[in-house]
Amino acid sequence: MATSKRLYILLPLLILALLLSACESSSPDATSASEDFAVSLPRIVIDVDSNGNPSVGGFGAETLKNLTMGNVDYTWMRMDPALVRRFSDMDLQHIEAVYRDDGIYLFVNGEALPFIKWDEQSLDNTAQVITTFGGMNPQFTEALKTIIPFAQRVGIDIAVRFPVVQGRSITPMRDMSSALQKAEEVQREPGALQLRIEVFYNEDGKPFVPGASFILENLLGVDTSQLALPPETIARMTQMNTQHIAIRTQEDGIQFYVNGEPLPELAWSEDQLNVVADLIGQLYLGGQTEGVQQVLEAVLPALSQMDFELVLRFPLQDGVDEIQLAQ
Repeated sequence: MATSKRLYILLPLLILALLLSACESSSPDATSASEDFAVSLPRIVIDVDSNGNPSVGGFGAETLKNLTMGNVDYTWMRMDPALVRRFSDMDLQHIEAVYRDDGIYLFVNGEALPFIKWDEQSLDNTAQVITTFGGMNPQFTEALKTIIPFAQRVGIDIAVRFPVVQGRSITPMRDMSSALQKAEEVQREPGALQLRIEVFYNEDGKPFVPGASFILENLLGVDTSQLALPPETIARMTQMNTQHIAIRTQEDGIQFYVNGEPLPELAWSEDQLNVVADLIGQLYLGGQTEGVQQVLEAVLPALSQMDFELVLRFPLQDGVDEIQLAQ
């Protein structure tokens, strides 16, 4: 039964990969993250035309859906033509996501963006958090824990290409013969700016920030009452024994913890933050607001030099031992 479910999950991607295997070859080093990978699919390229209609290997969405008896259905990927025109105007030619055993790597016009980094423990913790916060059946957690190791052995590379404005040069896609940047290769100098804020909630959901409330409210103009949570949320946190949630910046990204257990983190390098700054400026500012663009280019890379931690603490159940924060 478990095997059949796994095959059902992989079937659409396997069919798509077989259809495209003759269209585009891939380097063995491009998609395989480790020797433990069981399946390394070739890069799947989805072309979106000026009307927002997607196609893969020359097959339109409806055609491919009919050919595969509904197993490969990407008609949901139809896009608003206005958004496609906007991407073309800002020369956003392609977006690529590479799923590997250690995370998801993202690229825009072949340039790397910050990526999502994980290991088996953080994925297991995520399954537990989803089940706990979503009120799902514990059997769902066990199913996720069964699927996660299997999913980590499948390499998936999906790229979406958009129309190129006539007269503009075509930007090459990521070189698949080059190794992806591993998380441990992203190294920054220790952050010079250190800041730690702990927010304590009472049963009514009112926040208290010891030692920082005055600074936040009088110097930075932050109204701490805006951090208040509904009493129902606090009661649920207490019932689930969720004692604290921590967000911590590191030299190479942001780490998230629930009750001291790590979740997948967002990792970056300074170059990747520069790409994000440029992308935000183009996408939301049209590249026309030079002053704001300069602020983005200064502020975002500064994240790699910041040592910041935000901890949200919730009331403890009577008789429950306190869980220590992650070191």
